[in-house]
Amino acid sequence: MEGKTLEQKHRETIEYCTKELEYIEKEGKNITPIEFGYKGMFYRINKQGLDVIATAISKAFQETQPKNEALPPQPIAKQKPEPNRKSITFKNSETIKKIHSELKGYFPNKENELLKVLQGEQLSEMLLFPHNQNKFVEVFRRLKYNGFLLNNDTEIRDWICKTFLFVKKGYAEPQPFKESSVWDILNKGKGEPGRRERICIAEWLPYKNPSQLKKEAENEKL
Repeated sequence: MEGKTLEQKHRETIEYCTKELEYIEKEGKNITPIEFGYKGMFYRINKQGLDVIATAISKAFQETQPKNEALPPQPIAKQKPEPNRKSITFKNSETIKKIHSELKGYFPNKENELLKVLQGEQLSEMLLFPHNQNKFVEVFRRLKYNGFLLNNDTEIRDWICKTFLFVKKGYAEPQPFKESSVWDILNKGKGEPGRRERICIAEWLPYKNPSQLKKEAENEKL
């Protein structure tokens, strides 16, 4: 249609399509048609007609593809296995020993499994913390702001939610840690347990209230 005006192109396209639709309609009168409208004009297409259109489009598409010769089979490059990335990383092995000593009493008969996950290993089973989730998460918030835990809040949240379950009051079955709640505690201290409810009370792992943390952050900027 080179050299023709846009109006001429539209008119000829409509005329062409109208003739094709009439042909399709004649070829399949015994099949229940589909009705559709375009700019006030209504048409009827049956399944056979749709099949004709689909075949024509597929054939036209194939004819537009370049006729490339088949390439010889390419050698498969061997990829080096990626090193196992630890899902949680503490400051040093001494920290792992200390926090394992503090937490192992909450995981009876699973002390060895707890040590493995604290060392960054991934288990096929999830470990059950026998209390509410905020008590457990608050310990890792303390580890983070005291400099013993090297992951960011998102990584810590994901590790907790993939590794542990907890016992929720009023529920018979173990519950998964809720990502939004874990994030609020880790990142904002929102919903963390009160003084009497906190676990893992130790001199090496002091609690800091939000105002203390804010003041420390401001001093670091100076």
